[in-house]
This record gives sequence, structure tokens and C-alpha cells, in this order.
Amino acid sequence: MPPKSKAKAEPPPEDLAVAAPAIAEPTTGEGEFSFADGSTYKGAWVRVPETGAIVREGRGVLSHVTIGHKYVGEWKDDRMHGYGEFTYASGAKYAGQWEANRYSGHGKYSYPDGSSYEGNWVDNQMHGLGMFVDTKGISWKGQFYNGSGPGLHALVV
Repeated sequence: MPPKSKAKAEPPPEDLAVAAPAIAEPTTGEGEFSFADGSTYKGAWVRVPETGAIVREGRGVLSHVTIGHKYVGEWKDDRMHGYGEFTYASGAKYAGQWEANRYSGHGKYSYPDGSSYEGNWVDNQMHGLGMFVDTKGISWKGQFYNGSGPGLHALVV
């Protein structure tokens, strides 16, 4: 066995030492993700610096094939936010503004029976100026309050 040397190896001179560039993880991107419940997401994402978690941010599509729901639209902080269209398995559809996974702002909800509401939404409820068209094609216009329309007026054509 050779004797142990007490001499340290000298580092190369500064002008010859080349540090490898740090490779940072991407902070944004686009991709496709599958979830345990069978749903998939395809679209933009961002990595949260504090936690390293990847969240949906920007434009994307969430599909749940086994249930039949589909959302196409904007995301913010892993929630539906901005303009988007959600189609339900029943055939119902909401197209409009979202805020933190809730109907909020202007939007149109079309029911499977052919009736629809278009107007303002607050916290998933018809609220503000809007128009409901019933299954007979009669339009009811007026002020909605927390999901109901007291004092609506039928528009007779």
C-alpha cells in the first residue's frame, strides 16, 4: 500500500477553471397531464417558485372522458379563470367569464332542454341584467338577483 500524502491537489489556475452552467428547471411550458380521476389536461403551465408545484396557467383543455365534461379556456393559479367554455355530459354548456372556477361576469348557459340564460353572473348565479329564453322561445329580460328573476318582463315579438 502506498504511503498517504499530506499534500493537497492544487486547483487549476482561475483562467483555466470553467464552471458548468447551472441548468434551471423550466418555469413555464406546455404539456399534457393525466390525473387519477381519469381526467387529462393539455395546455400551458407554470412552476410555483415557493413550492415547485406545477399549476395550470394560461390556455388549456381539461377533459374528463369517463364523465363527459370538457373545459376549453383560460387558467390562473390552477383554476378556470378568464374566458372559457365548459360542456357538461348532460349537453348543458356555459360559455363566458370565469373567476376561480366559478361563473363570474358575462356568460351564456345553455340548458339541455333548449332554454338558455345570457347575462351577468356572480358566484355561479344569474345576477344582474340578463335574458332567459324558455323552452317555448319566449324571452324574459330584466334584473336577476341571486339566481332568480323577480320582476322580469316577457319580450313579445
